[in-house]
Amino acid sequence: MGFRIGCAAVDITPARCYATIDGESSRPIRILDPLYARMMLLDSGDESWLIIALDLIGIQERHGWKIKKQCSSLGICPDNVVITATHTHSAPLTIDFYGMQLTDENYIDLIAEAIQQGLHTAKEDMEPVESGFGQTHCPLNINRMMKNSRRADVSTFDVQPGIVDDTLSVIGFRRPDCSLKAILWHYTAHPFTVWPEHVISPDFPGAVAHVCREKLDCFSLFLQGCAGNSNPRITGGADACAIFSGRIFDCIQSCLENLNYSVSEPYAMKNTVVEMPLFKGGHMPLPVQQLLSSQWSITFLPGEQFSETALEIKKRTGPFHITAAYANKGEIGYVPAERYYTTDIYAYECFESCLYYMTPMKAAGCTKNIVDVCSANIKSALLG
Repeated sequence: MGFRIGCAAVDITPARCYATIDGESSRPIRILDPLYARMMLLDSGDESWLIIALDLIGIQERHGWKIKKQCSSLGICPDNVVITATHTHSAPLTIDFYGMQLTDENYIDLIAEAIQQGLHTAKEDMEPVESGFGQTHCPLNINRMMKNSRRADVSTFDVQPGIVDDTLSVIGFRRPDCSLKAILWHYTAHPFTVWPEHVISPDFPGAVAHVCREKLDCFSLFLQGCAGNSNPRITGGADACAIFSGRIFDCIQSCLENLNYSVSEPYAMKNTVVEMPLFKGGHMPLPVQQLLSSQWSITFLPGEQFSETALEIKKRTGPFHITAAYANKGEIGYVPAERYYTTDIYAYECFESCLYYMTPMKAAGCTKNIVDVCSANIKSALLG
């Protein structure tokens, strides 16, 4: 039957929401744009893989496993299901944060039901495709660990970004008649261009999906990069979101014009556990999933990883690779790059956020273990 994919997007906008990561409200928070669960089902004929991208801040591991087990009833092996989040800050709380209201379990159940409906739709949408991989320089993000840039209302793109992963990657999937069916795209920036408006919104990933459907007549699924220390260069509300999304779309179009399509297809989902050392001793298990092919690969990491981790994996393995974060175990918190432990161990991402996420503080050495294991798996796949 060859390589096929099917796609679906299902609405997961809450009827009412009183709290996001940016604060609580005594009145329902205004819904600016709907939230979606977008999914792509990939099938080689012998095996199937499912990527789910949620317009949420993240999802806890126990909720993710509930969804994965439901997918098994529809013929998808739980180990072949990846659940990621775009990490929009303008969505209901789906991770239990210290000092804030707990996750609404009823809302999680609604998400799970919507995903089941979406999986049925994706199965009906299956078509044979070829895939093509492309990348372009996209200087729209900034390292938020730089002084005064963590939540700065940057009004211009003309800034010094610091260390960032400013590559935008696109995997295009076209039908036998060469029409574009879907794209999977990847970039690294916190989705809060709509900040400081306290609204419900998928932020720029949702805006880009709308433009792709309108202008390219294709489905799009966004994979967030290692954005723990990366912000968009502009914020300021709906207008800022529209400007930022427009520039992202221009970069996507640039990639699509130069894709080299082939019959290359994924052939394995590798599940690995990386042991992360903790500051006060012991280790924390980090579940890693990698969708591998001979032409391109995607690594899915939990938590708020830093750009340096993705850059190091790319340096070791070559350009045809995507490192996505915010997958499967959102409560793991920040996983800072090694250099931040030596420069300021009590920086927000190293120390305070661990209290916020209610997780143990990680120790230097975490990212080295992640990079070593992930790079070895990718190199093995490239060798066939």
